[in-house]
Amino acid sequence: AAPVFGENKPPPRLWRLLSESALDRLDLQTAEKAFVRCADYQGVQLVKRLAQLSDKGKQKAEVAVYFKRFDEAERLYKDMDRLDLAIQMRARLGDWFRVMHLAGQGAGDDQMLNQAHVNIGDYYFDRQLWGKANQYYELASATGKQIECLYNLELYDHLAALASNPERQLPEGSPLLSMVGERLASVGLAEQAVEAFLRGGDVKQAIDCCVLLNKWDKAVELAEQHDFPQIEGLLTKYAEHLLSKGRRMEAVELYRKANRQPDAAKLLAEIAGELVKGKSNLLRARQLYVLAALEVEKFRNNTLNIQGIGTTTVMGTKATM
Repeated sequence: AAPVFGENKPPPRLWRLLSESALDRLDLQTAEKAFVRCADYQGVQLVKRLAQLSDKGKQKAEVAVYFKRFDEAERLYKDMDRLDLAIQMRARLGDWFRVMHLAGQGAGDDQMLNQAHVNIGDYYFDRQLWGKANQYYELASATGKQIECLYNLELYDHLAALASNPERQLPEGSPLLSMVGERLASVGLAEQAVEAFLRGGDVKQAIDCCVLLNKWDKAVELAEQHDFPQIEGLLTKYAEHLLSKGRRMEAVELYRKANRQPDAAKLLAEIAGELVKGKSNLLRARQLYVLAALEVEKFRNNTLNIQGIGTTTVMGTKATM
């Protein structure tokens, strides 16, 4: 029976001591009354949960958890052959090292074990222990988190392998391939980054990577291969890049390739004019003028052809009407 206090109201501290003592003895009725007296509604809810448990061992274990005697609670669960409950308790506490240890004894499912590996990986990652974090992420197949570890460890060959190595590569179209490409591009590994972007199905990002890293020839090649809609703007930027580097004849070839004959002719005439002015190579200047004239002629013919097609179309339409 519950002790009877005198008429003076006992202080809340005494009620708390009584509730804890009663709880330890599994005297649930007294514990509940004492928890009510000291306005501990969490304790009241605990008593109600305990009352629903028919197994005294489970009740003792839950009481041990309440008093933060976790090792004792684990031992009680083990004595009941309920290692799964011990694992659940450790998981609620965030004690993932212990979860992994207990799961290794044959309890717990793969999902719980993977969760433990990820959380242990996070523990090491937060402490910048990238190597240890990577080990646990690999056990959990947490590739996205592995990518960050490999990047921080500067293991760029391992990172590139996720896009290129048949034994380790991510599946075609995986969104993680863009993540790999971004990390590789950030350290200037254009070729590997492009491969990752392309396997991820992101042609635009592959081209942007080439532009960013001044791999213009590769950018133009990709744009042509994949019918990139903004290829003209890309060619213009590439031409500007070539001109800024003094590679004017390469810029001429680019203009010709892009069917921009007026720009090609203007640049050829400019180079030829400089040669004439300097009297350094008049034969070369003459050849360049001829090439410029040919580009103008080509542009003129193309324009006339387009106009001719347009006129024919209009006449045909009128005839039909």
